[in-house]
Amino acid sequence: LIPLIRNINERNFSHKCKEIQYAFISVSIHKIYNKLELCAKRENKEDDKSKFSSKAILYYQLYRDNLVKGKKIELELGYTEARSIWGGDHSKWPDSLKRRFSQYIPN
Repeated sequence: LIPLIRNINERNFSHKCKEIQYAFISVSIHKIYNKLELCAKRENKEDDKSKFSSKAILYYQLYRDNLVKGKKIELELGYTEARSIWGGDHSKWPDSLKRRFSQYIPN
């Protein structure tokens, strides 16, 4: 199941950086462990419930960490692309791009 999730996410997010891909793979695995935790709870299997809960927490944290990294990378790539299209003179850029990439534009 997990290799299938990896393949699907890599295909669906192939236009995004690896960190974004890993983030969505991690959140999918988190959901699986979360459901397994609920099954173990229903069956009164406390050891399994605890194990699945810790795995769910781990994968959710991986999701959050990779999403933050990925968003930063995507923003940097977007800025680089905008700079190659609009040039180095930021005063000629559209206002929407100036707002989006304000952290990269010197005042």
